[in-house]
Amino acid sequence: MTGDCMRTEWPIRAYVAGLVALAVGAGLWVSHAVHPPHAVGWQVSLLLVVLLVEAEALQVRYQRGEHVDSLNLVEAALAPALWGVSGRWLAPTVALALLIAATYRTNAVEKALFNAAQWTVAACAGALVLQALRHGDQGIASNVLALVAAIITVSLVNQLAMAGVMLLVTGQAFGTSSPGDTRAMLAGRLVSIVTALTYGVVLTAAFAWSPWILVAAVIPQALLHWASRGYAAARIDQTRLAGLQQATHVLAATLNPAAAYPELLRTVRTAFEVRAADLALFRDLGHYELHRLTREGYQHLDEAPDEFLALLHDVAVPTRVGPQHGDELLREALQTAGRQDAIVLPLHSEGRLVGQLCLYDRTGMVAFEDGELAVASAIAAEVVGFLDRTALVESLRDERRKLADIIGSTSDGILTLAADGTIDSWNTGMAAITGYPAGDMVGTAHFGQLRPRDAAGNDLYLEHWASRDSALPTEMQVITAAGETVWLSCSYTAVPTSDGRPGTCIIVARNVTQLRDLERLKDDFVAVVSHELRTPLSSIKGWTNTLITRRERMTAEQQADGLQAISRQAHRLEQLVLNILEASRIEAGMRGVDETVDVSHVVRKVVEDVTALFPSRLIRAAGIDAPTLALGQHVWVERSVANLLFNAVKYSPEDQPVEVQVDWVGTEVSIVVTDRGTGIPQDATERIFQRFERLPGAQTQTGTGLGLYITRQLVGAMNGTVDVHPNPVGGSVFTLRLQAAALRVPEQMRADTWTSRLRLVD
Repeated sequence: MTGDCMRTEWPIRAYVAGLVALAVGAGLWVSHAVHPPHAVGWQVSLLLVVLLVEAEALQVRYQRGEHVDSLNLVEAALAPALWGVSGRWLAPTVALALLIAATYRTNAVEKALFNAAQWTVAACAGALVLQALRHGDQGIASNVLALVAAIITVSLVNQLAMAGVMLLVTGQAFGTSSPGDTRAMLAGRLVSIVTALTYGVVLTAAFAWSPWILVAAVIPQALLHWASRGYAAARIDQTRLAGLQQATHVLAATLNPAAAYPELLRTVRTAFEVRAADLALFRDLGHYELHRLTREGYQHLDEAPDEFLALLHDVAVPTRVGPQHGDELLREALQTAGRQDAIVLPLHSEGRLVGQLCLYDRTGMVAFEDGELAVASAIAAEVVGFLDRTALVESLRDERRKLADIIGSTSDGILTLAADGTIDSWNTGMAAITGYPAGDMVGTAHFGQLRPRDAAGNDLYLEHWASRDSALPTEMQVITAAGETVWLSCSYTAVPTSDGRPGTCIIVARNVTQLRDLERLKDDFVAVVSHELRTPLSSIKGWTNTLITRRERMTAEQQADGLQAISRQAHRLEQLVLNILEASRIEAGMRGVDETVDVSHVVRKVVEDVTALFPSRLIRAAGIDAPTLALGQHVWVERSVANLLFNAVKYSPEDQPVEVQVDWVGTEVSIVVTDRGTGIPQDATERIFQRFERLPGAQTQTGTGLGLYITRQLVGAMNGTVDVHPNPVGGSVFTLRLQAAALRVPEQMRADTWTSRLRLVD
């Protein structure tokens, strides 16, 4: 026994011992001072003993809200004893009856002695008051007030004795900590006093008429006790079963824990008539998720606030914890937490303990019973089912979120069509491809707004997919919200209903417009390259055969023309091969700004080469006689300038000059190529720099459509730019800019000094 227990028990034992001594003294006093006019014999005294034992042992309990009181009819049973038992036998009769009742109720020795001494002192005080106030041997009617005063005295002395022991135990006279509980206790005592007065006066009147009539009083008192217990049991069963039904409904009505847990705890707290209820869910590493409901309200905590909950990991079966139940460690932790009793209900899911449902401090007419564990365990099973359902739903939600993220982030379009053609889903990829947002399409049958057609140009009616006999096309053409034509490569998956009927069609569409255009461009490129290779080869082959077989019959001028033609066609082949090679290098991501290039020298060489190939064309150059240094690759600058100059010669009239000008523009070196041809439409000034792009009307000239594309890519790889503008007098002006590698040379020839080149001079 600990020191704290010793300090608590010794004052109580001393108090009980003093009360026993007081009872002995009061009994001796009453034996000499109280002499009723018509004292009963020992037989009737034994009958009063039986009546007192029954009144103490078989109390009638009743409930007011959360407060439970008992109608202790000992005061009423003492009334006839005060009236008719002699003072010599009064104290022994009361003490004997209370000791027998304590034995029946298996009270501890201290409590049994306290009850016997308490009621003995109270009875002696009441007898003295009655002796002082009664009027001789007159009938009960004339002494009612004296009897009432005696019963009130008994009740007051009894309460004073109880207040003393509560003061020692709790430090408070009434054993309460709130004004509400004090008022409830006083109201209960008032009911007990009124009942005792009424019943005591009636019993005493019957006793005064005939003492043996008390035999009849034993029966209704016992019946009243058992009736109260039967009512309490029936009420408990009804309340618990109603609570089980309500808890089942609460957990079935929602899958949202935030809404279910508070309502569940309110239902359980009401059904089991407890002051508090906890739902403790175990998390990893010993952490808790605690849902608590008390009279103060609902709380959601992330950890166990007391030691009792921390010990529940070891409780694996439904358990009652209280003064006489449960493990000692749990009882001590429960008492430390300020609780008087509890039911602990483990929550097992798939053989694993996932939490505990705890009910604290019964306020009903009876304490926790073993029978309640069955109902409470059924509620715990419902909680486990709810936890499993919410875990499954959360898992499904996670999977759905992941699937939605995948579908939402994919560039492929995904939509689902119901059997009646209604669009059930429309992902962001589909919205990006078509320009129609999901809000405009989902829930409608407006897929026809896209005007889908197959590869042959036939209209498609995908809304009727469920009744379509033929297979859906793998490629379709649609019109976007912006009016653009888009080709889609589609795959279809039909998901039937449970009875095998068409249910949902899942369509996965990929935008293959660029792929189709690329395939078309590749086909065109192959055709153009084949033609471009065959044409110069035929010319070279023809002139070569002519020179071999008919050279003796040809004049020197004719032979020179043949050789010149062979040279031009060979140069065309060279240009074609170089463009193809440079296109491959560009696709590989090559860049080059690590060389210093004399742009003037490069332009002069290109002009000489073109002049040699086209001796009849007038090409004027400016700014090419002094060094002009830029950053880049020599070969790429030469290829870019050659492409621009050959285009200018190719697409301008033979009698019009082509001009090339090299100049400094701030920190850049510019190369401007001007022709006087048909010009380029304003809306095509960017398109002509795309691969294989050739303007309408240009098909009369030979070419692959790669020259300008390669020029822009090469210049961009050297951190330069190239663009085109209309020539005010007709034709086009191409401007190529590169980063300058040095300051402008002072003695450089003026950029506006033109040099005409008519032919290549050896």
